[in-house]
Amino acid sequence: MVTITFGNLILNEARRHSPVKVNDGAMLSFFPDFSPATAKKWRSFSIIRKELKEAGLQTFLQYPAMLKIVMKHGETKLMHSPDKARRFLSSMPSTHSPEMDVA
Repeated sequence: MVTITFGNLILNEARRHSPVKVNDGAMLSFFPDFSPATAKKWRSFSIIRKELKEAGLQTFLQYPAMLKIVMKHGETKLMHSPDKARRFLSSMPSTHSPEMDVA
């Protein structure tokens, strides 16, 4: 059985040596193997990640299931739930101004 630590080592080395090819030129792909519960939590961040991207922010999913948000000035925030990320986004000053609406 592969431990998480050994699995992470393999994934990190695969990323570092990307692309990984075998003798016949075929490329190998490596993916983390998450539990169904972890995969479900990662999927729960998909909508808010899109909204954050539309707001000009970078996001990354971190193991086990946290959302890392990189602000435009480089500051980072870690969110443990989509609801917390949504509240954070709502608290940000809006870049959309009502005066810009055309009737």
